[in-house]
Amino acid sequence: FSQNSAVWRSFGAGSGQEVLVRDYPFTYVRGGSHVVVVNPRREPAVADVPALAGRTVQRLDGSGVEVAGGRVSADGFGWGIFALA
Repeated sequence: FSQNSAVWRSFGAGSGQEVLVRDYPFTYVRGGSHVVVVNPRREPAVADVPALAGRTVQRLDGSGVEVAGGRVSADGFGWGIFALA
């Protein structure tokens, strides 16, 4: 995360969060403009996320995470930060 601390700072303190997936991969919208995905488990995880269906997301950073067509897929220990378009 250190090389992208500017991305994290851009969220701003107190930026609102909307949790989309409470299980894994844990997925939330931060500040209305970014999607954050974290899978702290060793096993891969997949979740359907209707709120992201039809939305365009652009990867800013991460490893082992895909977001497409209203579905989030994360490898074990995967994480990702995406901009909502």
